[in-house]
Amino acid sequence: MEVKSKILTGEILIDIAQKGLLQHFCHSSHLFSHVLTDTSKVQENKNLLSCHSIISLIGIAKHKNSLDVDFNKTVEELIQLVLNDNNAIRESGLLLWLLSLINHSAIDKVMAYILSIDHKKILQTETMELAWLVIGLIYAYQREPTKKIDKTLKIYIELLITRFNLKTKLFVHRSKKHASWDIRYNIANFADQIYSIYAISRYIKVTSDNKFCDIAEQCADSITLMQGELGQWWWHYDSNKGTVIEKYPVYSVHQDSMAPFALMALMEVSSKDYFPALKLGVKWLSGQNELSMNMLASNDNNFINRGINRTTVLNLLRKVVTLSTKLNLPFSLPEKYNKKEYLELMNWEHSYHLGWVLYTYTKENESMWREIFKK
Repeated sequence: MEVKSKILTGEILIDIAQKGLLQHFCHSSHLFSHVLTDTSKVQENKNLLSCHSIISLIGIAKHKNSLDVDFNKTVEELIQLVLNDNNAIRESGLLLWLLSLINHSAIDKVMAYILSIDHKKILQTETMELAWLVIGLIYAYQREPTKKIDKTLKIYIELLITRFNLKTKLFVHRSKKHASWDIRYNIANFADQIYSIYAISRYIKVTSDNKFCDIAEQCADSITLMQGELGQWWWHYDSNKGTVIEKYPVYSVHQDSMAPFALMALMEVSSKDYFPALKLGVKWLSGQNELSMNMLASNDNNFINRGINRTTVLNLLRKVVTLSTKLNLPFSLPEKYNKKEYLELMNWEHSYHLGWVLYTYTKENESMWREIFKK
């Protein structure tokens, strides 16, 4: 059931996120174990469960005592899951981020875990995951600026910067030098760009070192320049050529949360103005999109559809586009397949989306996000 109001506000998103996260939460596991549709629940992919649960808590931590969940019990459960996993690089960065936000006593244990990771594995990780690790270290440094954290943070922020292509102004998906086995290293996604922008912006804010500001601005300028006419933040880029290679899916979480929190953070440390792009992006969510559909849906007003994708058969062709890009072949889907008749609603939602909503819309940056929703 579609939400009737077409007037979207930050308060509406906060309300939906707080109510919706309760539907994702499982009281027996103390994790956000459910993927929702507007009519049912299914189990979350076990490989994503820790990651999505941590992000959900990162958002909740910005709105203390706002949800009827055992926050501390969930934190403890996630600490054990991560520390007992020998391959939890992405989760460890997110967990450090969360624990630093709430000033938890297990920060030292998570730092020890991160320092124990084989550096070769970090060199091979995806840029999004590396950015999460950097952000976690930034928050840990903000809490307690020790020499150990400072040294580690500088190593990994420098490593993140090496992922930036100076010619195309985009971050690669993975380091070609350290992951030559991954021939899609240059096929970067929106997450690689936006989390890197946020990591650099937070680094500048916390350390007052703005030597990487130009890189964040150039990347933000690039993705903004390539933004769709309806405000779509496209999914895949060829970071070697500086082009969009695959537009769909368009994810609601990019429109209402990830782009806003990253670009707002950049505007705090920069003279750039990204409000026009952010305004256009959130309008996409409330009906000014390819399907003319309000993405906020549910009888209880606590559900945001995941996004818009090509229909099933055409979606399979994404692999052909990816392969052709790997092989440097000039193949792409004709523009006609971006029209309404070839698109469909992604009518499900993961908990992390609502976590990022809560992280984005806080008292700390209220004046900025009110500007985004201003007519």
